[in-house]
Amino acid sequence: MRDAPTFTAYRDHPAFQSNLAPIHDEMTSVPAQIVHGSLPPRLSGTLMRIGPNPRFPPPPHAEHHWFLGDGMMHGIRIEGGEARYSNRWVRTAKFRAEEAAGRALFGGWGYR
Repeated sequence: MRDAPTFTAYRDHPAFQSNLAPIHDEMTSVPAQIVHGSLPPRLSGTLMRIGPNPRFPPPPHAEHHWFLGDGMMHGIRIEGGEARYSNRWVRTAKFRAEEAAGRALFGGWGYR
């Protein structure tokens, strides 16, 4: 993977704020912080989620919406009273082409 791209030109765009902000790295089995209380030791399972997560900032003049990002799988594995987080981008043809180019190649609605 390349270094994390910069989204600073889009810092005020709502699609790149708060919980919609892109995650720039793939992570494997990172311990999750338990904010309050504890997990029952017998609780065991995995929560999977897929959602948009742009790998690169959109091309200039592209209309961007928060769900136009590349697909990213997120997983939280709970076992033995601990939770661990992992994620991966979905390796679509679009993702592979943009990763090879080192930038976004495709825009959203109204962009050719």
